[in-house]
Amino acid sequence: MMLLPRIRHHWPAFLIIAGLFASSVRAATSEAASSHARLPTITIAMVSDINTLDPAVSSSYYDRQVLNNVMDKLFDLDSKGHIVPMLATGYKVSKDHRTYTISLRKGVRFQDGTPFNAQAVKFNLDRYRQASSAPRAVELKLVDSVATSGSYAVKVRLSEPFSPLISILTDRSGMMVSPKAVQTEGSSFALHPVGTGPFMLKDRVKGDHITLVRNPHYWRKGYPKAGQVIFKIFTDPNTQLVNLQSGQVDFMDSVTSQNVSTVQRDKSFKLIEKPGYGWGGFWINTKSAALGSKQVREAISLLIDRKQFVKVAAGKTAIASASPFGPGELAYGSWDKAPKQDVKAAKQLLARAHATNVTFTFATTTAPISLQQAQIVQSMLQAGGITMKIQSEDFPTLLDALSKHNFEAGAVAWSGRPDPDQNSYNHFFTGGPNNYGQYSSATTDKYLNLGRAQIDVKKRKADYGKVAQQLSKDVPYVFLDHANNSFAMKSSLKGFIYVPDGIIRAAGMTK
Repeated sequence: MMLLPRIRHHWPAFLIIAGLFASSVRAATSEAASSHARLPTITIAMVSDINTLDPAVSSSYYDRQVLNNVMDKLFDLDSKGHIVPMLATGYKVSKDHRTYTISLRKGVRFQDGTPFNAQAVKFNLDRYRQASSAPRAVELKLVDSVATSGSYAVKVRLSEPFSPLISILTDRSGMMVSPKAVQTEGSSFALHPVGTGPFMLKDRVKGDHITLVRNPHYWRKGYPKAGQVIFKIFTDPNTQLVNLQSGQVDFMDSVTSQNVSTVQRDKSFKLIEKPGYGWGGFWINTKSAALGSKQVREAISLLIDRKQFVKVAAGKTAIASASPFGPGELAYGSWDKAPKQDVKAAKQLLARAHATNVTFTFATTTAPISLQQAQIVQSMLQAGGITMKIQSEDFPTLLDALSKHNFEAGAVAWSGRPDPDQNSYNHFFTGGPNNYGQYSSATTDKYLNLGRAQIDVKKRKADYGKVAQQLSKDVPYVFLDHANNSFAMKSSLKGFIYVPDGIIRAAGMTK
């Protein structure tokens, strides 16, 4: 009987809070609608749909494309890949490299009208450190505590030196969301995301489009330049190009090597093709019956002619690779030299493993370029007597299967980050959130931990060299290439600034 008055007492309060939140979002959206009516709409063709719009649990490159336009981060990258302040204004590091004091920008509000301040940063970083935020929790696992230092500074204390921290805060771990929205929406936050970014979510039709509208109270004066941004889903890059040619889209995120010359010949388009941080290839489930043997995995790697693969499937848009560390990165070295195809050695490995009639299923996306690449690999493996069956599905379904380790081999690439830790730790450390192949190596774990704790650049590079060498022995992932980021846009589109992480920052885009 005593519980009933408590329920009656709190229920109206809950309604008031929820009502105020809904009202603030509706008001912001309504104001955005009137403000964007006079501004252009930018339509961006994207090759895959998103998985989620909650940065706490996101693990998809396509999520990042949308999230980066809704949520600002503490730090960002400039056109040269250098780290620059965003919601932060700077930082200081203690002599023992275990305390980072981050100063924050004043006068910024979330899209629901609530203030951005030190309490909000603490809320976000603490949320990301929780076990339920698996990808972010691993990224921030060396963070011992986050404390406010006045209204516009936070102190991040580490259990040991952690070189990639600021770089990690240029991505989803640095994205600031409204604490009020998280608390009000709960598990539905991804459907109603609220950040401080230049655009706000208007609607999403799964598999078709995501529409963002201008944030009328964005803290950067004069931005965004567009009133609306629409991410339109076209899983076939050829269809993207047709829609660019017909004027249905302004920008496309995937130009295949076969379409490069078409874009270059047409003066009404502009091609952007530049190196990024990513790597491509395919995962092997090291716990699967067919591919659990290290010798079988090594044989698969030796049967692939990487240079021929790149020539046929990527042309000049990629280079052959053998590690997660590409040109222009701190950890790039001789260990990234692609091994030569060696059918004889591959057959010898299979014989020593007593592996006959090796058959496995290779999961990839339905995009024509993905199927073409799978067929090239399939053909090369036949030379060693290995049968590879191809299974295609949309990217979110593929990523879900890999996340649950429900696969034998799967073609999922990594878009890349500026620090080598971000291109290796979550993927190859035992139990890492992106370790789809269930790979575990004491040697790899050792050098991954040393690399992230090391301050000296030369020593860090040496540690990651050890990681690359061990990966080439164990083959949890068959590295094939380091692809360029290849975009195309209308020549009349203005304000796009290329950043090596491949993210389309739409705030300055207009036409």
